Amino acid sequence: MRRGTSVASLVLILALAAAAWGQAPETPGTSAAPKAPDVAVGVLTLLDCVEEALVASPEIGASRAALRAARSDRKVVNAGQLPPFTFTYSEIFQPENTRNIGGGTMVVSNSNFRTFEVNTTFGLFSGGLLTANRRIAALGEAAAGQRLQSTVNGVIGGTVQAYLQLLRAQELKAVSDRTVDLAREQLKIATVSFEAGAVPKVNVLRAQAAVQNALQGQVSAGNGIELARAALLAAMGRRQGSTVAIAALPRRLADPPDLLDSLQRAVAQRPELRAQQSVININHQAVKLAQSAWWPQIGATAKYNHTQNAGAFSKEDNWQVMMLLQLNVWDWGKTAARVNSSRAQLDAERNKLERAMRDIELEVRRALLSIAEARQRVEAAGAEVQAAGEARKIEEVRYSVGEGIYLEMLDARRALSAAEANLVNAYYDNALAEAAWLTATGSYVAGHQLRLPGASEPRPVPAGTDRRGRELGDLQAEYGKPGDKQ
Repeated sequence: MRRGTSVASLVLILALAAAAWGQAPETPGTSAAPKAPDVAVGVLTLLDCVEEALVASPEIGASRAALRAARSDRKVVNAGQLPPFTFTYSEIFQPENTRNIGGGTMVVSNSNFRTFEVNTTFGLFSGGLLTANRRIAALGEAAAGQRLQSTVNGVIGGTVQAYLQLLRAQELKAVSDRTVDLAREQLKIATVSFEAGAVPKVNVLRAQAAVQNALQGQVSAGNGIELARAALLAAMGRRQGSTVAIAALPRRLADPPDLLDSLQRAVAQRPELRAQQSVININHQAVKLAQSAWWPQIGATAKYNHTQNAGAFSKEDNWQVMMLLQLNVWDWGKTAARVNSSRAQLDAERNKLERAMRDIELEVRRALLSIAEARQRVEAAGAEVQAAGEARKIEEVRYSVGEGIYLEMLDARRALSAAEANLVNAYYDNALAEAAWLTATGSYVAGHQLRLPGASEPRPVPAGTDRRGRELGDLQAEYGKPGDKQ
């Protein structure tokens, strides 16, 4: 046994260190009915962050503006297919025009007169041109609406991912803080033992190195929190540097859903697929639009004219109806080239749809595999934490009675810290994979219900508002000029 310090004293010191270290964290998902964490005032929940992102997101604002523009374009096209009516009023000033007829003077045209004219044109046949334009405008509006849904799905997914990453970073920081506390306690024990002549100085040096290593991990963990918080602020549409505190989520683990059901959900719910199909339908109409040039354009023009003080040889009221027939007899192959171009673009958009479908299949498959892998890792990491905790206790006792060496005790304590970090990473990998599955299957929004990880029931989707956005000068004013200190 070592000199100077009794076994009982060493055991007491180690027991105090173990108490300072605390109990190993409970394996996530083991409780039967986890309770929702209490939320302090000013602390944002996941729902709070998502709702703020849906309102403040510039991406959603841009998509809403694109939808408004597409809706206006459709109205322009529909209005353009109605027959136009034009009214023209003319006030004419000219010298009086007279002629000597039969020995007398007759006014041919007065010096001043007014004309009122109404014109209209009717399209009677266009070879499908008008119908194609109308359908293209309607499909463009539908595609814009589907792209808005896709943007909403992506913003929700990005916010959830950033929220979970911040929770992970905070828990890893707690692990690193405990590691630092333990390393410092070890340094105190090694110093006291060395001063008492019970251990060599190399133990103190090793304890000092362990403290510095733990401090490096603590710095990295703190930086991880700042990066994760910055990502969450960006997802929420907030300016960087803002303060935000978030609430923990209930501890739960996700099991991988069925692959076929997941693919069916993705095909039915992903707005990107419906938007791409709308683009394909637009190109179908573009082919018909190009083919309409092979048909004659038939129309009619009607005009009514009323002239005040027209003169002796002019009628005050005149009208005419004119039939128009225009046939493109020879255009040097331009129509055929346009048709072929439209058909080629149609083939390209169909292939893009297939590519999007295969990419979504990969997303779903990757999410399911990640859920299953992380689920297994959580179980293994939980067992690792328990085993590492027991090993740490054994090594501390062995060292206290002189059977172990200091390096083995340090290794056991480092192994416990690594095991706890593995458990945190495995748990959040499972949660992030579930969030990726919700994104891949388009399941965040179903109808007008918002589904979030850990939520007991769906919530109504916040009503969207139009955002005018801001210009560069306004944004630059927030930061000031280079060199200015705020």
